[in-house]
Amino acid sequence: SGALANLQAVLQQIGQHVPQHSSELMMHAFREAARLHQLEMVRWLLEQVGSFQPQQVFEFMKYALTGAAMQNQPGMMDFLLGAVAKAFPGQLRELVQHAVNATAKRGNLQLMKFLMDHTSAAAIPVNYDEVFGWAIFDGQAEELLKGAIQGGAPYENVIMMLLSSMRNLPENNDSRLGSRQSLKHT
Repeated sequence: SGALANLQAVLQQIGQHVPQHSSELMMHAFREAARLHQLEMVRWLLEQVGSFQPQQVFEFMKYALTGAAMQNQPGMMDFLLGAVAKAFPGQLRELVQHAVNATAKRGNLQLMKFLMDHTSAAAIPVNYDEVFGWAIFDGQAEELLKGAIQGGAPYENVIMMLLSSMRNLPENNDSRLGSRQSLKHT
């Protein structure tokens, strides 16, 4: 596709003229390709990571997961988690936690449900207090809970996670992050 050809040309130019910025460019390319659901581009980027250190590739995957968390379609997230499981089996839990956190930070209820269902089915432990903390920090906790309640029974696991993590909220709005009182009115 034209976008892939453009990316290839840009990466080649960067690699030739300012190779010290190749890693930074790859991070952003992974995030944007995943955000835009450009599966062909993500596959091509994965083919290019052979010359980078494993820790750099790990960071690229975090950026890609963050990009995938920006859309409601679970296909990209599913693809990336499959790639992560193959490339980083020892760090899968950390990358899954990152994916769920990034999804909560964006208030992406559909993708949150998808991730919760799949991590539960695969018996991958997730720290949902941490997830809820990110949702609170980015002002998404209340919206996630409202959306899950409106969604009804299919969102029961999301509702239960959010309600069980409510104990971490302050009693009132002094923190400006939301409160148990504001969620009671939800």
